[in-house]
Amino acid sequence: MRIVQVVVAACLILINSSLRAQSGEPADVDARISKLVASISESRLEQLDRALAGFGTRNTLSDTTSATRGIGAARQWIFEQLEQSSPKLQVGFDVHQIPKGGRITRDVELRNVVAILPGRTPRRIYVSGHYDTVNIGGQGQIGANTGAAVPGERDDNADAPGANDDGSGTVLVMELARVFAESGIDFDATLVFTAVAGEEQGLLGARAHARRMKADHVPVPSRALAIFTQRIAARYVPSHRIRLMSRRDRFNRGGDHTAWNLEGFAAVGFRESRENYSKQHNTRLSPNRRRTESI
Repeated sequence: MRIVQVVVAACLILINSSLRAQSGEPADVDARISKLVASISESRLEQLDRALAGFGTRNTLSDTTSATRGIGAARQWIFEQLEQSSPKLQVGFDVHQIPKGGRITRDVELRNVVAILPGRTPRRIYVSGHYDTVNIGGQGQIGANTGAAVPGERDDNADAPGANDDGSGTVLVMELARVFAESGIDFDATLVFTAVAGEEQGLLGARAHARRMKADHVPVPSRALAIFTQRIAARYVPSHRIRLMSRRDRFNRGGDHTAWNLEGFAAVGFRESRENYSKQHNTRLSPNRRRTESI
């Protein structure tokens, strides 16, 4: 639960300036943020993650016609869960047509799920996780790291439950959307909660959405945002330390925040410090679903 709390706190500090606009310069600890952190339900996070992993696979190229398996069923479930969370959320699909190329082996319609909580201004702050998954063989990411994975063995409809990568991040986004929408706070910024697809094929969903929103870009250095995140998050979860990376991401790895960086937006990603590669990109379910890889 501690890593979940840290990520929640880090997300909440992104609205810090929005709260300051209403209440003046905050004290060391803002009671409203503390209340939001306390409102996150660990049991609901686990319930949602189990349900999301239950769709078998969420590969971007997997089945879209089944009501119980594949990315089509999963994205419809995410959409409905967000709609049921609060009538204040404006939920919709952000649709992109992705042509065949690279790891996309056929033309595909990609759908991000977007839930908007309107604020007093059109300025947007995003919180995101990718809901797609991939299975690259029995050894998963370990095999890829050692060169043992064989690309030809990949099956778009093979089991890829993705409870940790990135089911945990996706359900945290969903829970944040619920808690923020029902908080009663009149936020200055418009908050956008997104579950994006195509991450495992090259950050496709996040990049497509970022390009669509680029016309409204206001640059802020990502390094400054990361430092601010570290400083403010420490106020609300002092038992856990956030360590900053001097790189955009880990060696030869990436996340959807990079897609926003590449389009000129300020964005940071959150990682657990001790990743277990044997539980990524294969059929295994993590025994500890409380751990969040990234958002």
